[in-house]
Amino acid sequence: TRPSAPGFAAAPAVADSPRGRSAQLRTWLRSRADRVPSPPSWWWPRGAVALGLVVVAATVWVVAFSPVLAVRTVEVVGEQQVTDAQVLAAAGVPAGTPLVRLDLAGVADRVRALDAVADVEVTRVWPDGVRIEVVERRPLAVIRTEDGFGVLGSDGVVYRRVQGPVPGLPFLDQVVGDAASDAGAAAALQVALDLPTSLARRVASVTAA
Repeated sequence: TRPSAPGFAAAPAVADSPRGRSAQLRTWLRSRADRVPSPPSWWWPRGAVALGLVVVAATVWVVAFSPVLAVRTVEVVGEQQVTDAQVLAAAGVPAGTPLVRLDLAGVADRVRALDAVADVEVTRVWPDGVRIEVVERRPLAVIRTEDGFGVLGSDGVVYRRVQGPVPGLPFLDQVVGDAASDAGAAAALQVALDLPTSLARRVASVTAA
């Protein structure tokens, strides 16, 4: 056996035959492998925590900051008196905004400010869409206003200015502004409220004594 250098274990003496040398070398390598220290007991939980933090950070970046889940399409439904272009312009949804960061309440408030819109619901459509569902005011009749004529909604709001009576809507000559001026006007307004939509389209005017 050759003398070993300081700090190193000596390799075992090997037989002269190739088979003997190979067998003894394998035995020596296995004995050295058994001496490799195991990772400290604290390494596994700390490694798992670190890996978990990396996964969470990557998920947050993908959802909240990357273009992977960003707005690409905006769908408008329920509109008849307003156009898609009007709703989209009012909504002001910036393309490329991450869906999770989109202010749905703000979009709804801006669309609701349109005169013909009574209510609106805005929802996220994963992975890259927004749906704006519009509920419009139901036109009840045409009435006189201080500066001309207006369409009165079933909620009592004059929401659209017009030049005069509109085909398909009864004209309430006794109602001026947002309220009935006397008992006859109030009765005419109630009649208009009670008219079925199919019949209201054929009524030109409503007058009550």
